Amino acid sequence: MTQHSFEFEYELERDDETLYVEVTYATDGDEVWLESVQYDGGELNTTAEEDARLLAQAKDNVSEDLIDAAASYGDYLYDLRRDQED
Repeated sequence: MTQHSFEFEYELERDDETLYVEVTYATDGDEVWLESVQYDGGELNTTAEEDARLLAQAKDNVSEDLIDAAASYGDYLYDLRRDQED
């Protein structure tokens, strides 16, 4: 299966602070893994516990993200065919 990358925003609690991070994750249909965690424009080093929470969120998001990607691709193909017919 093709590899897909997706992003989501997450409120990461750290000590008494909330960090608003952007998480990029990837999937090949069987596995899900984190690619990067960005905070304030740079890469954020995360703990194993934080990674586990972020990965759990990515796994919660993956099926909806794949459905959205397939629908977007279908729309793209439809538009492409329609444009070729014009």
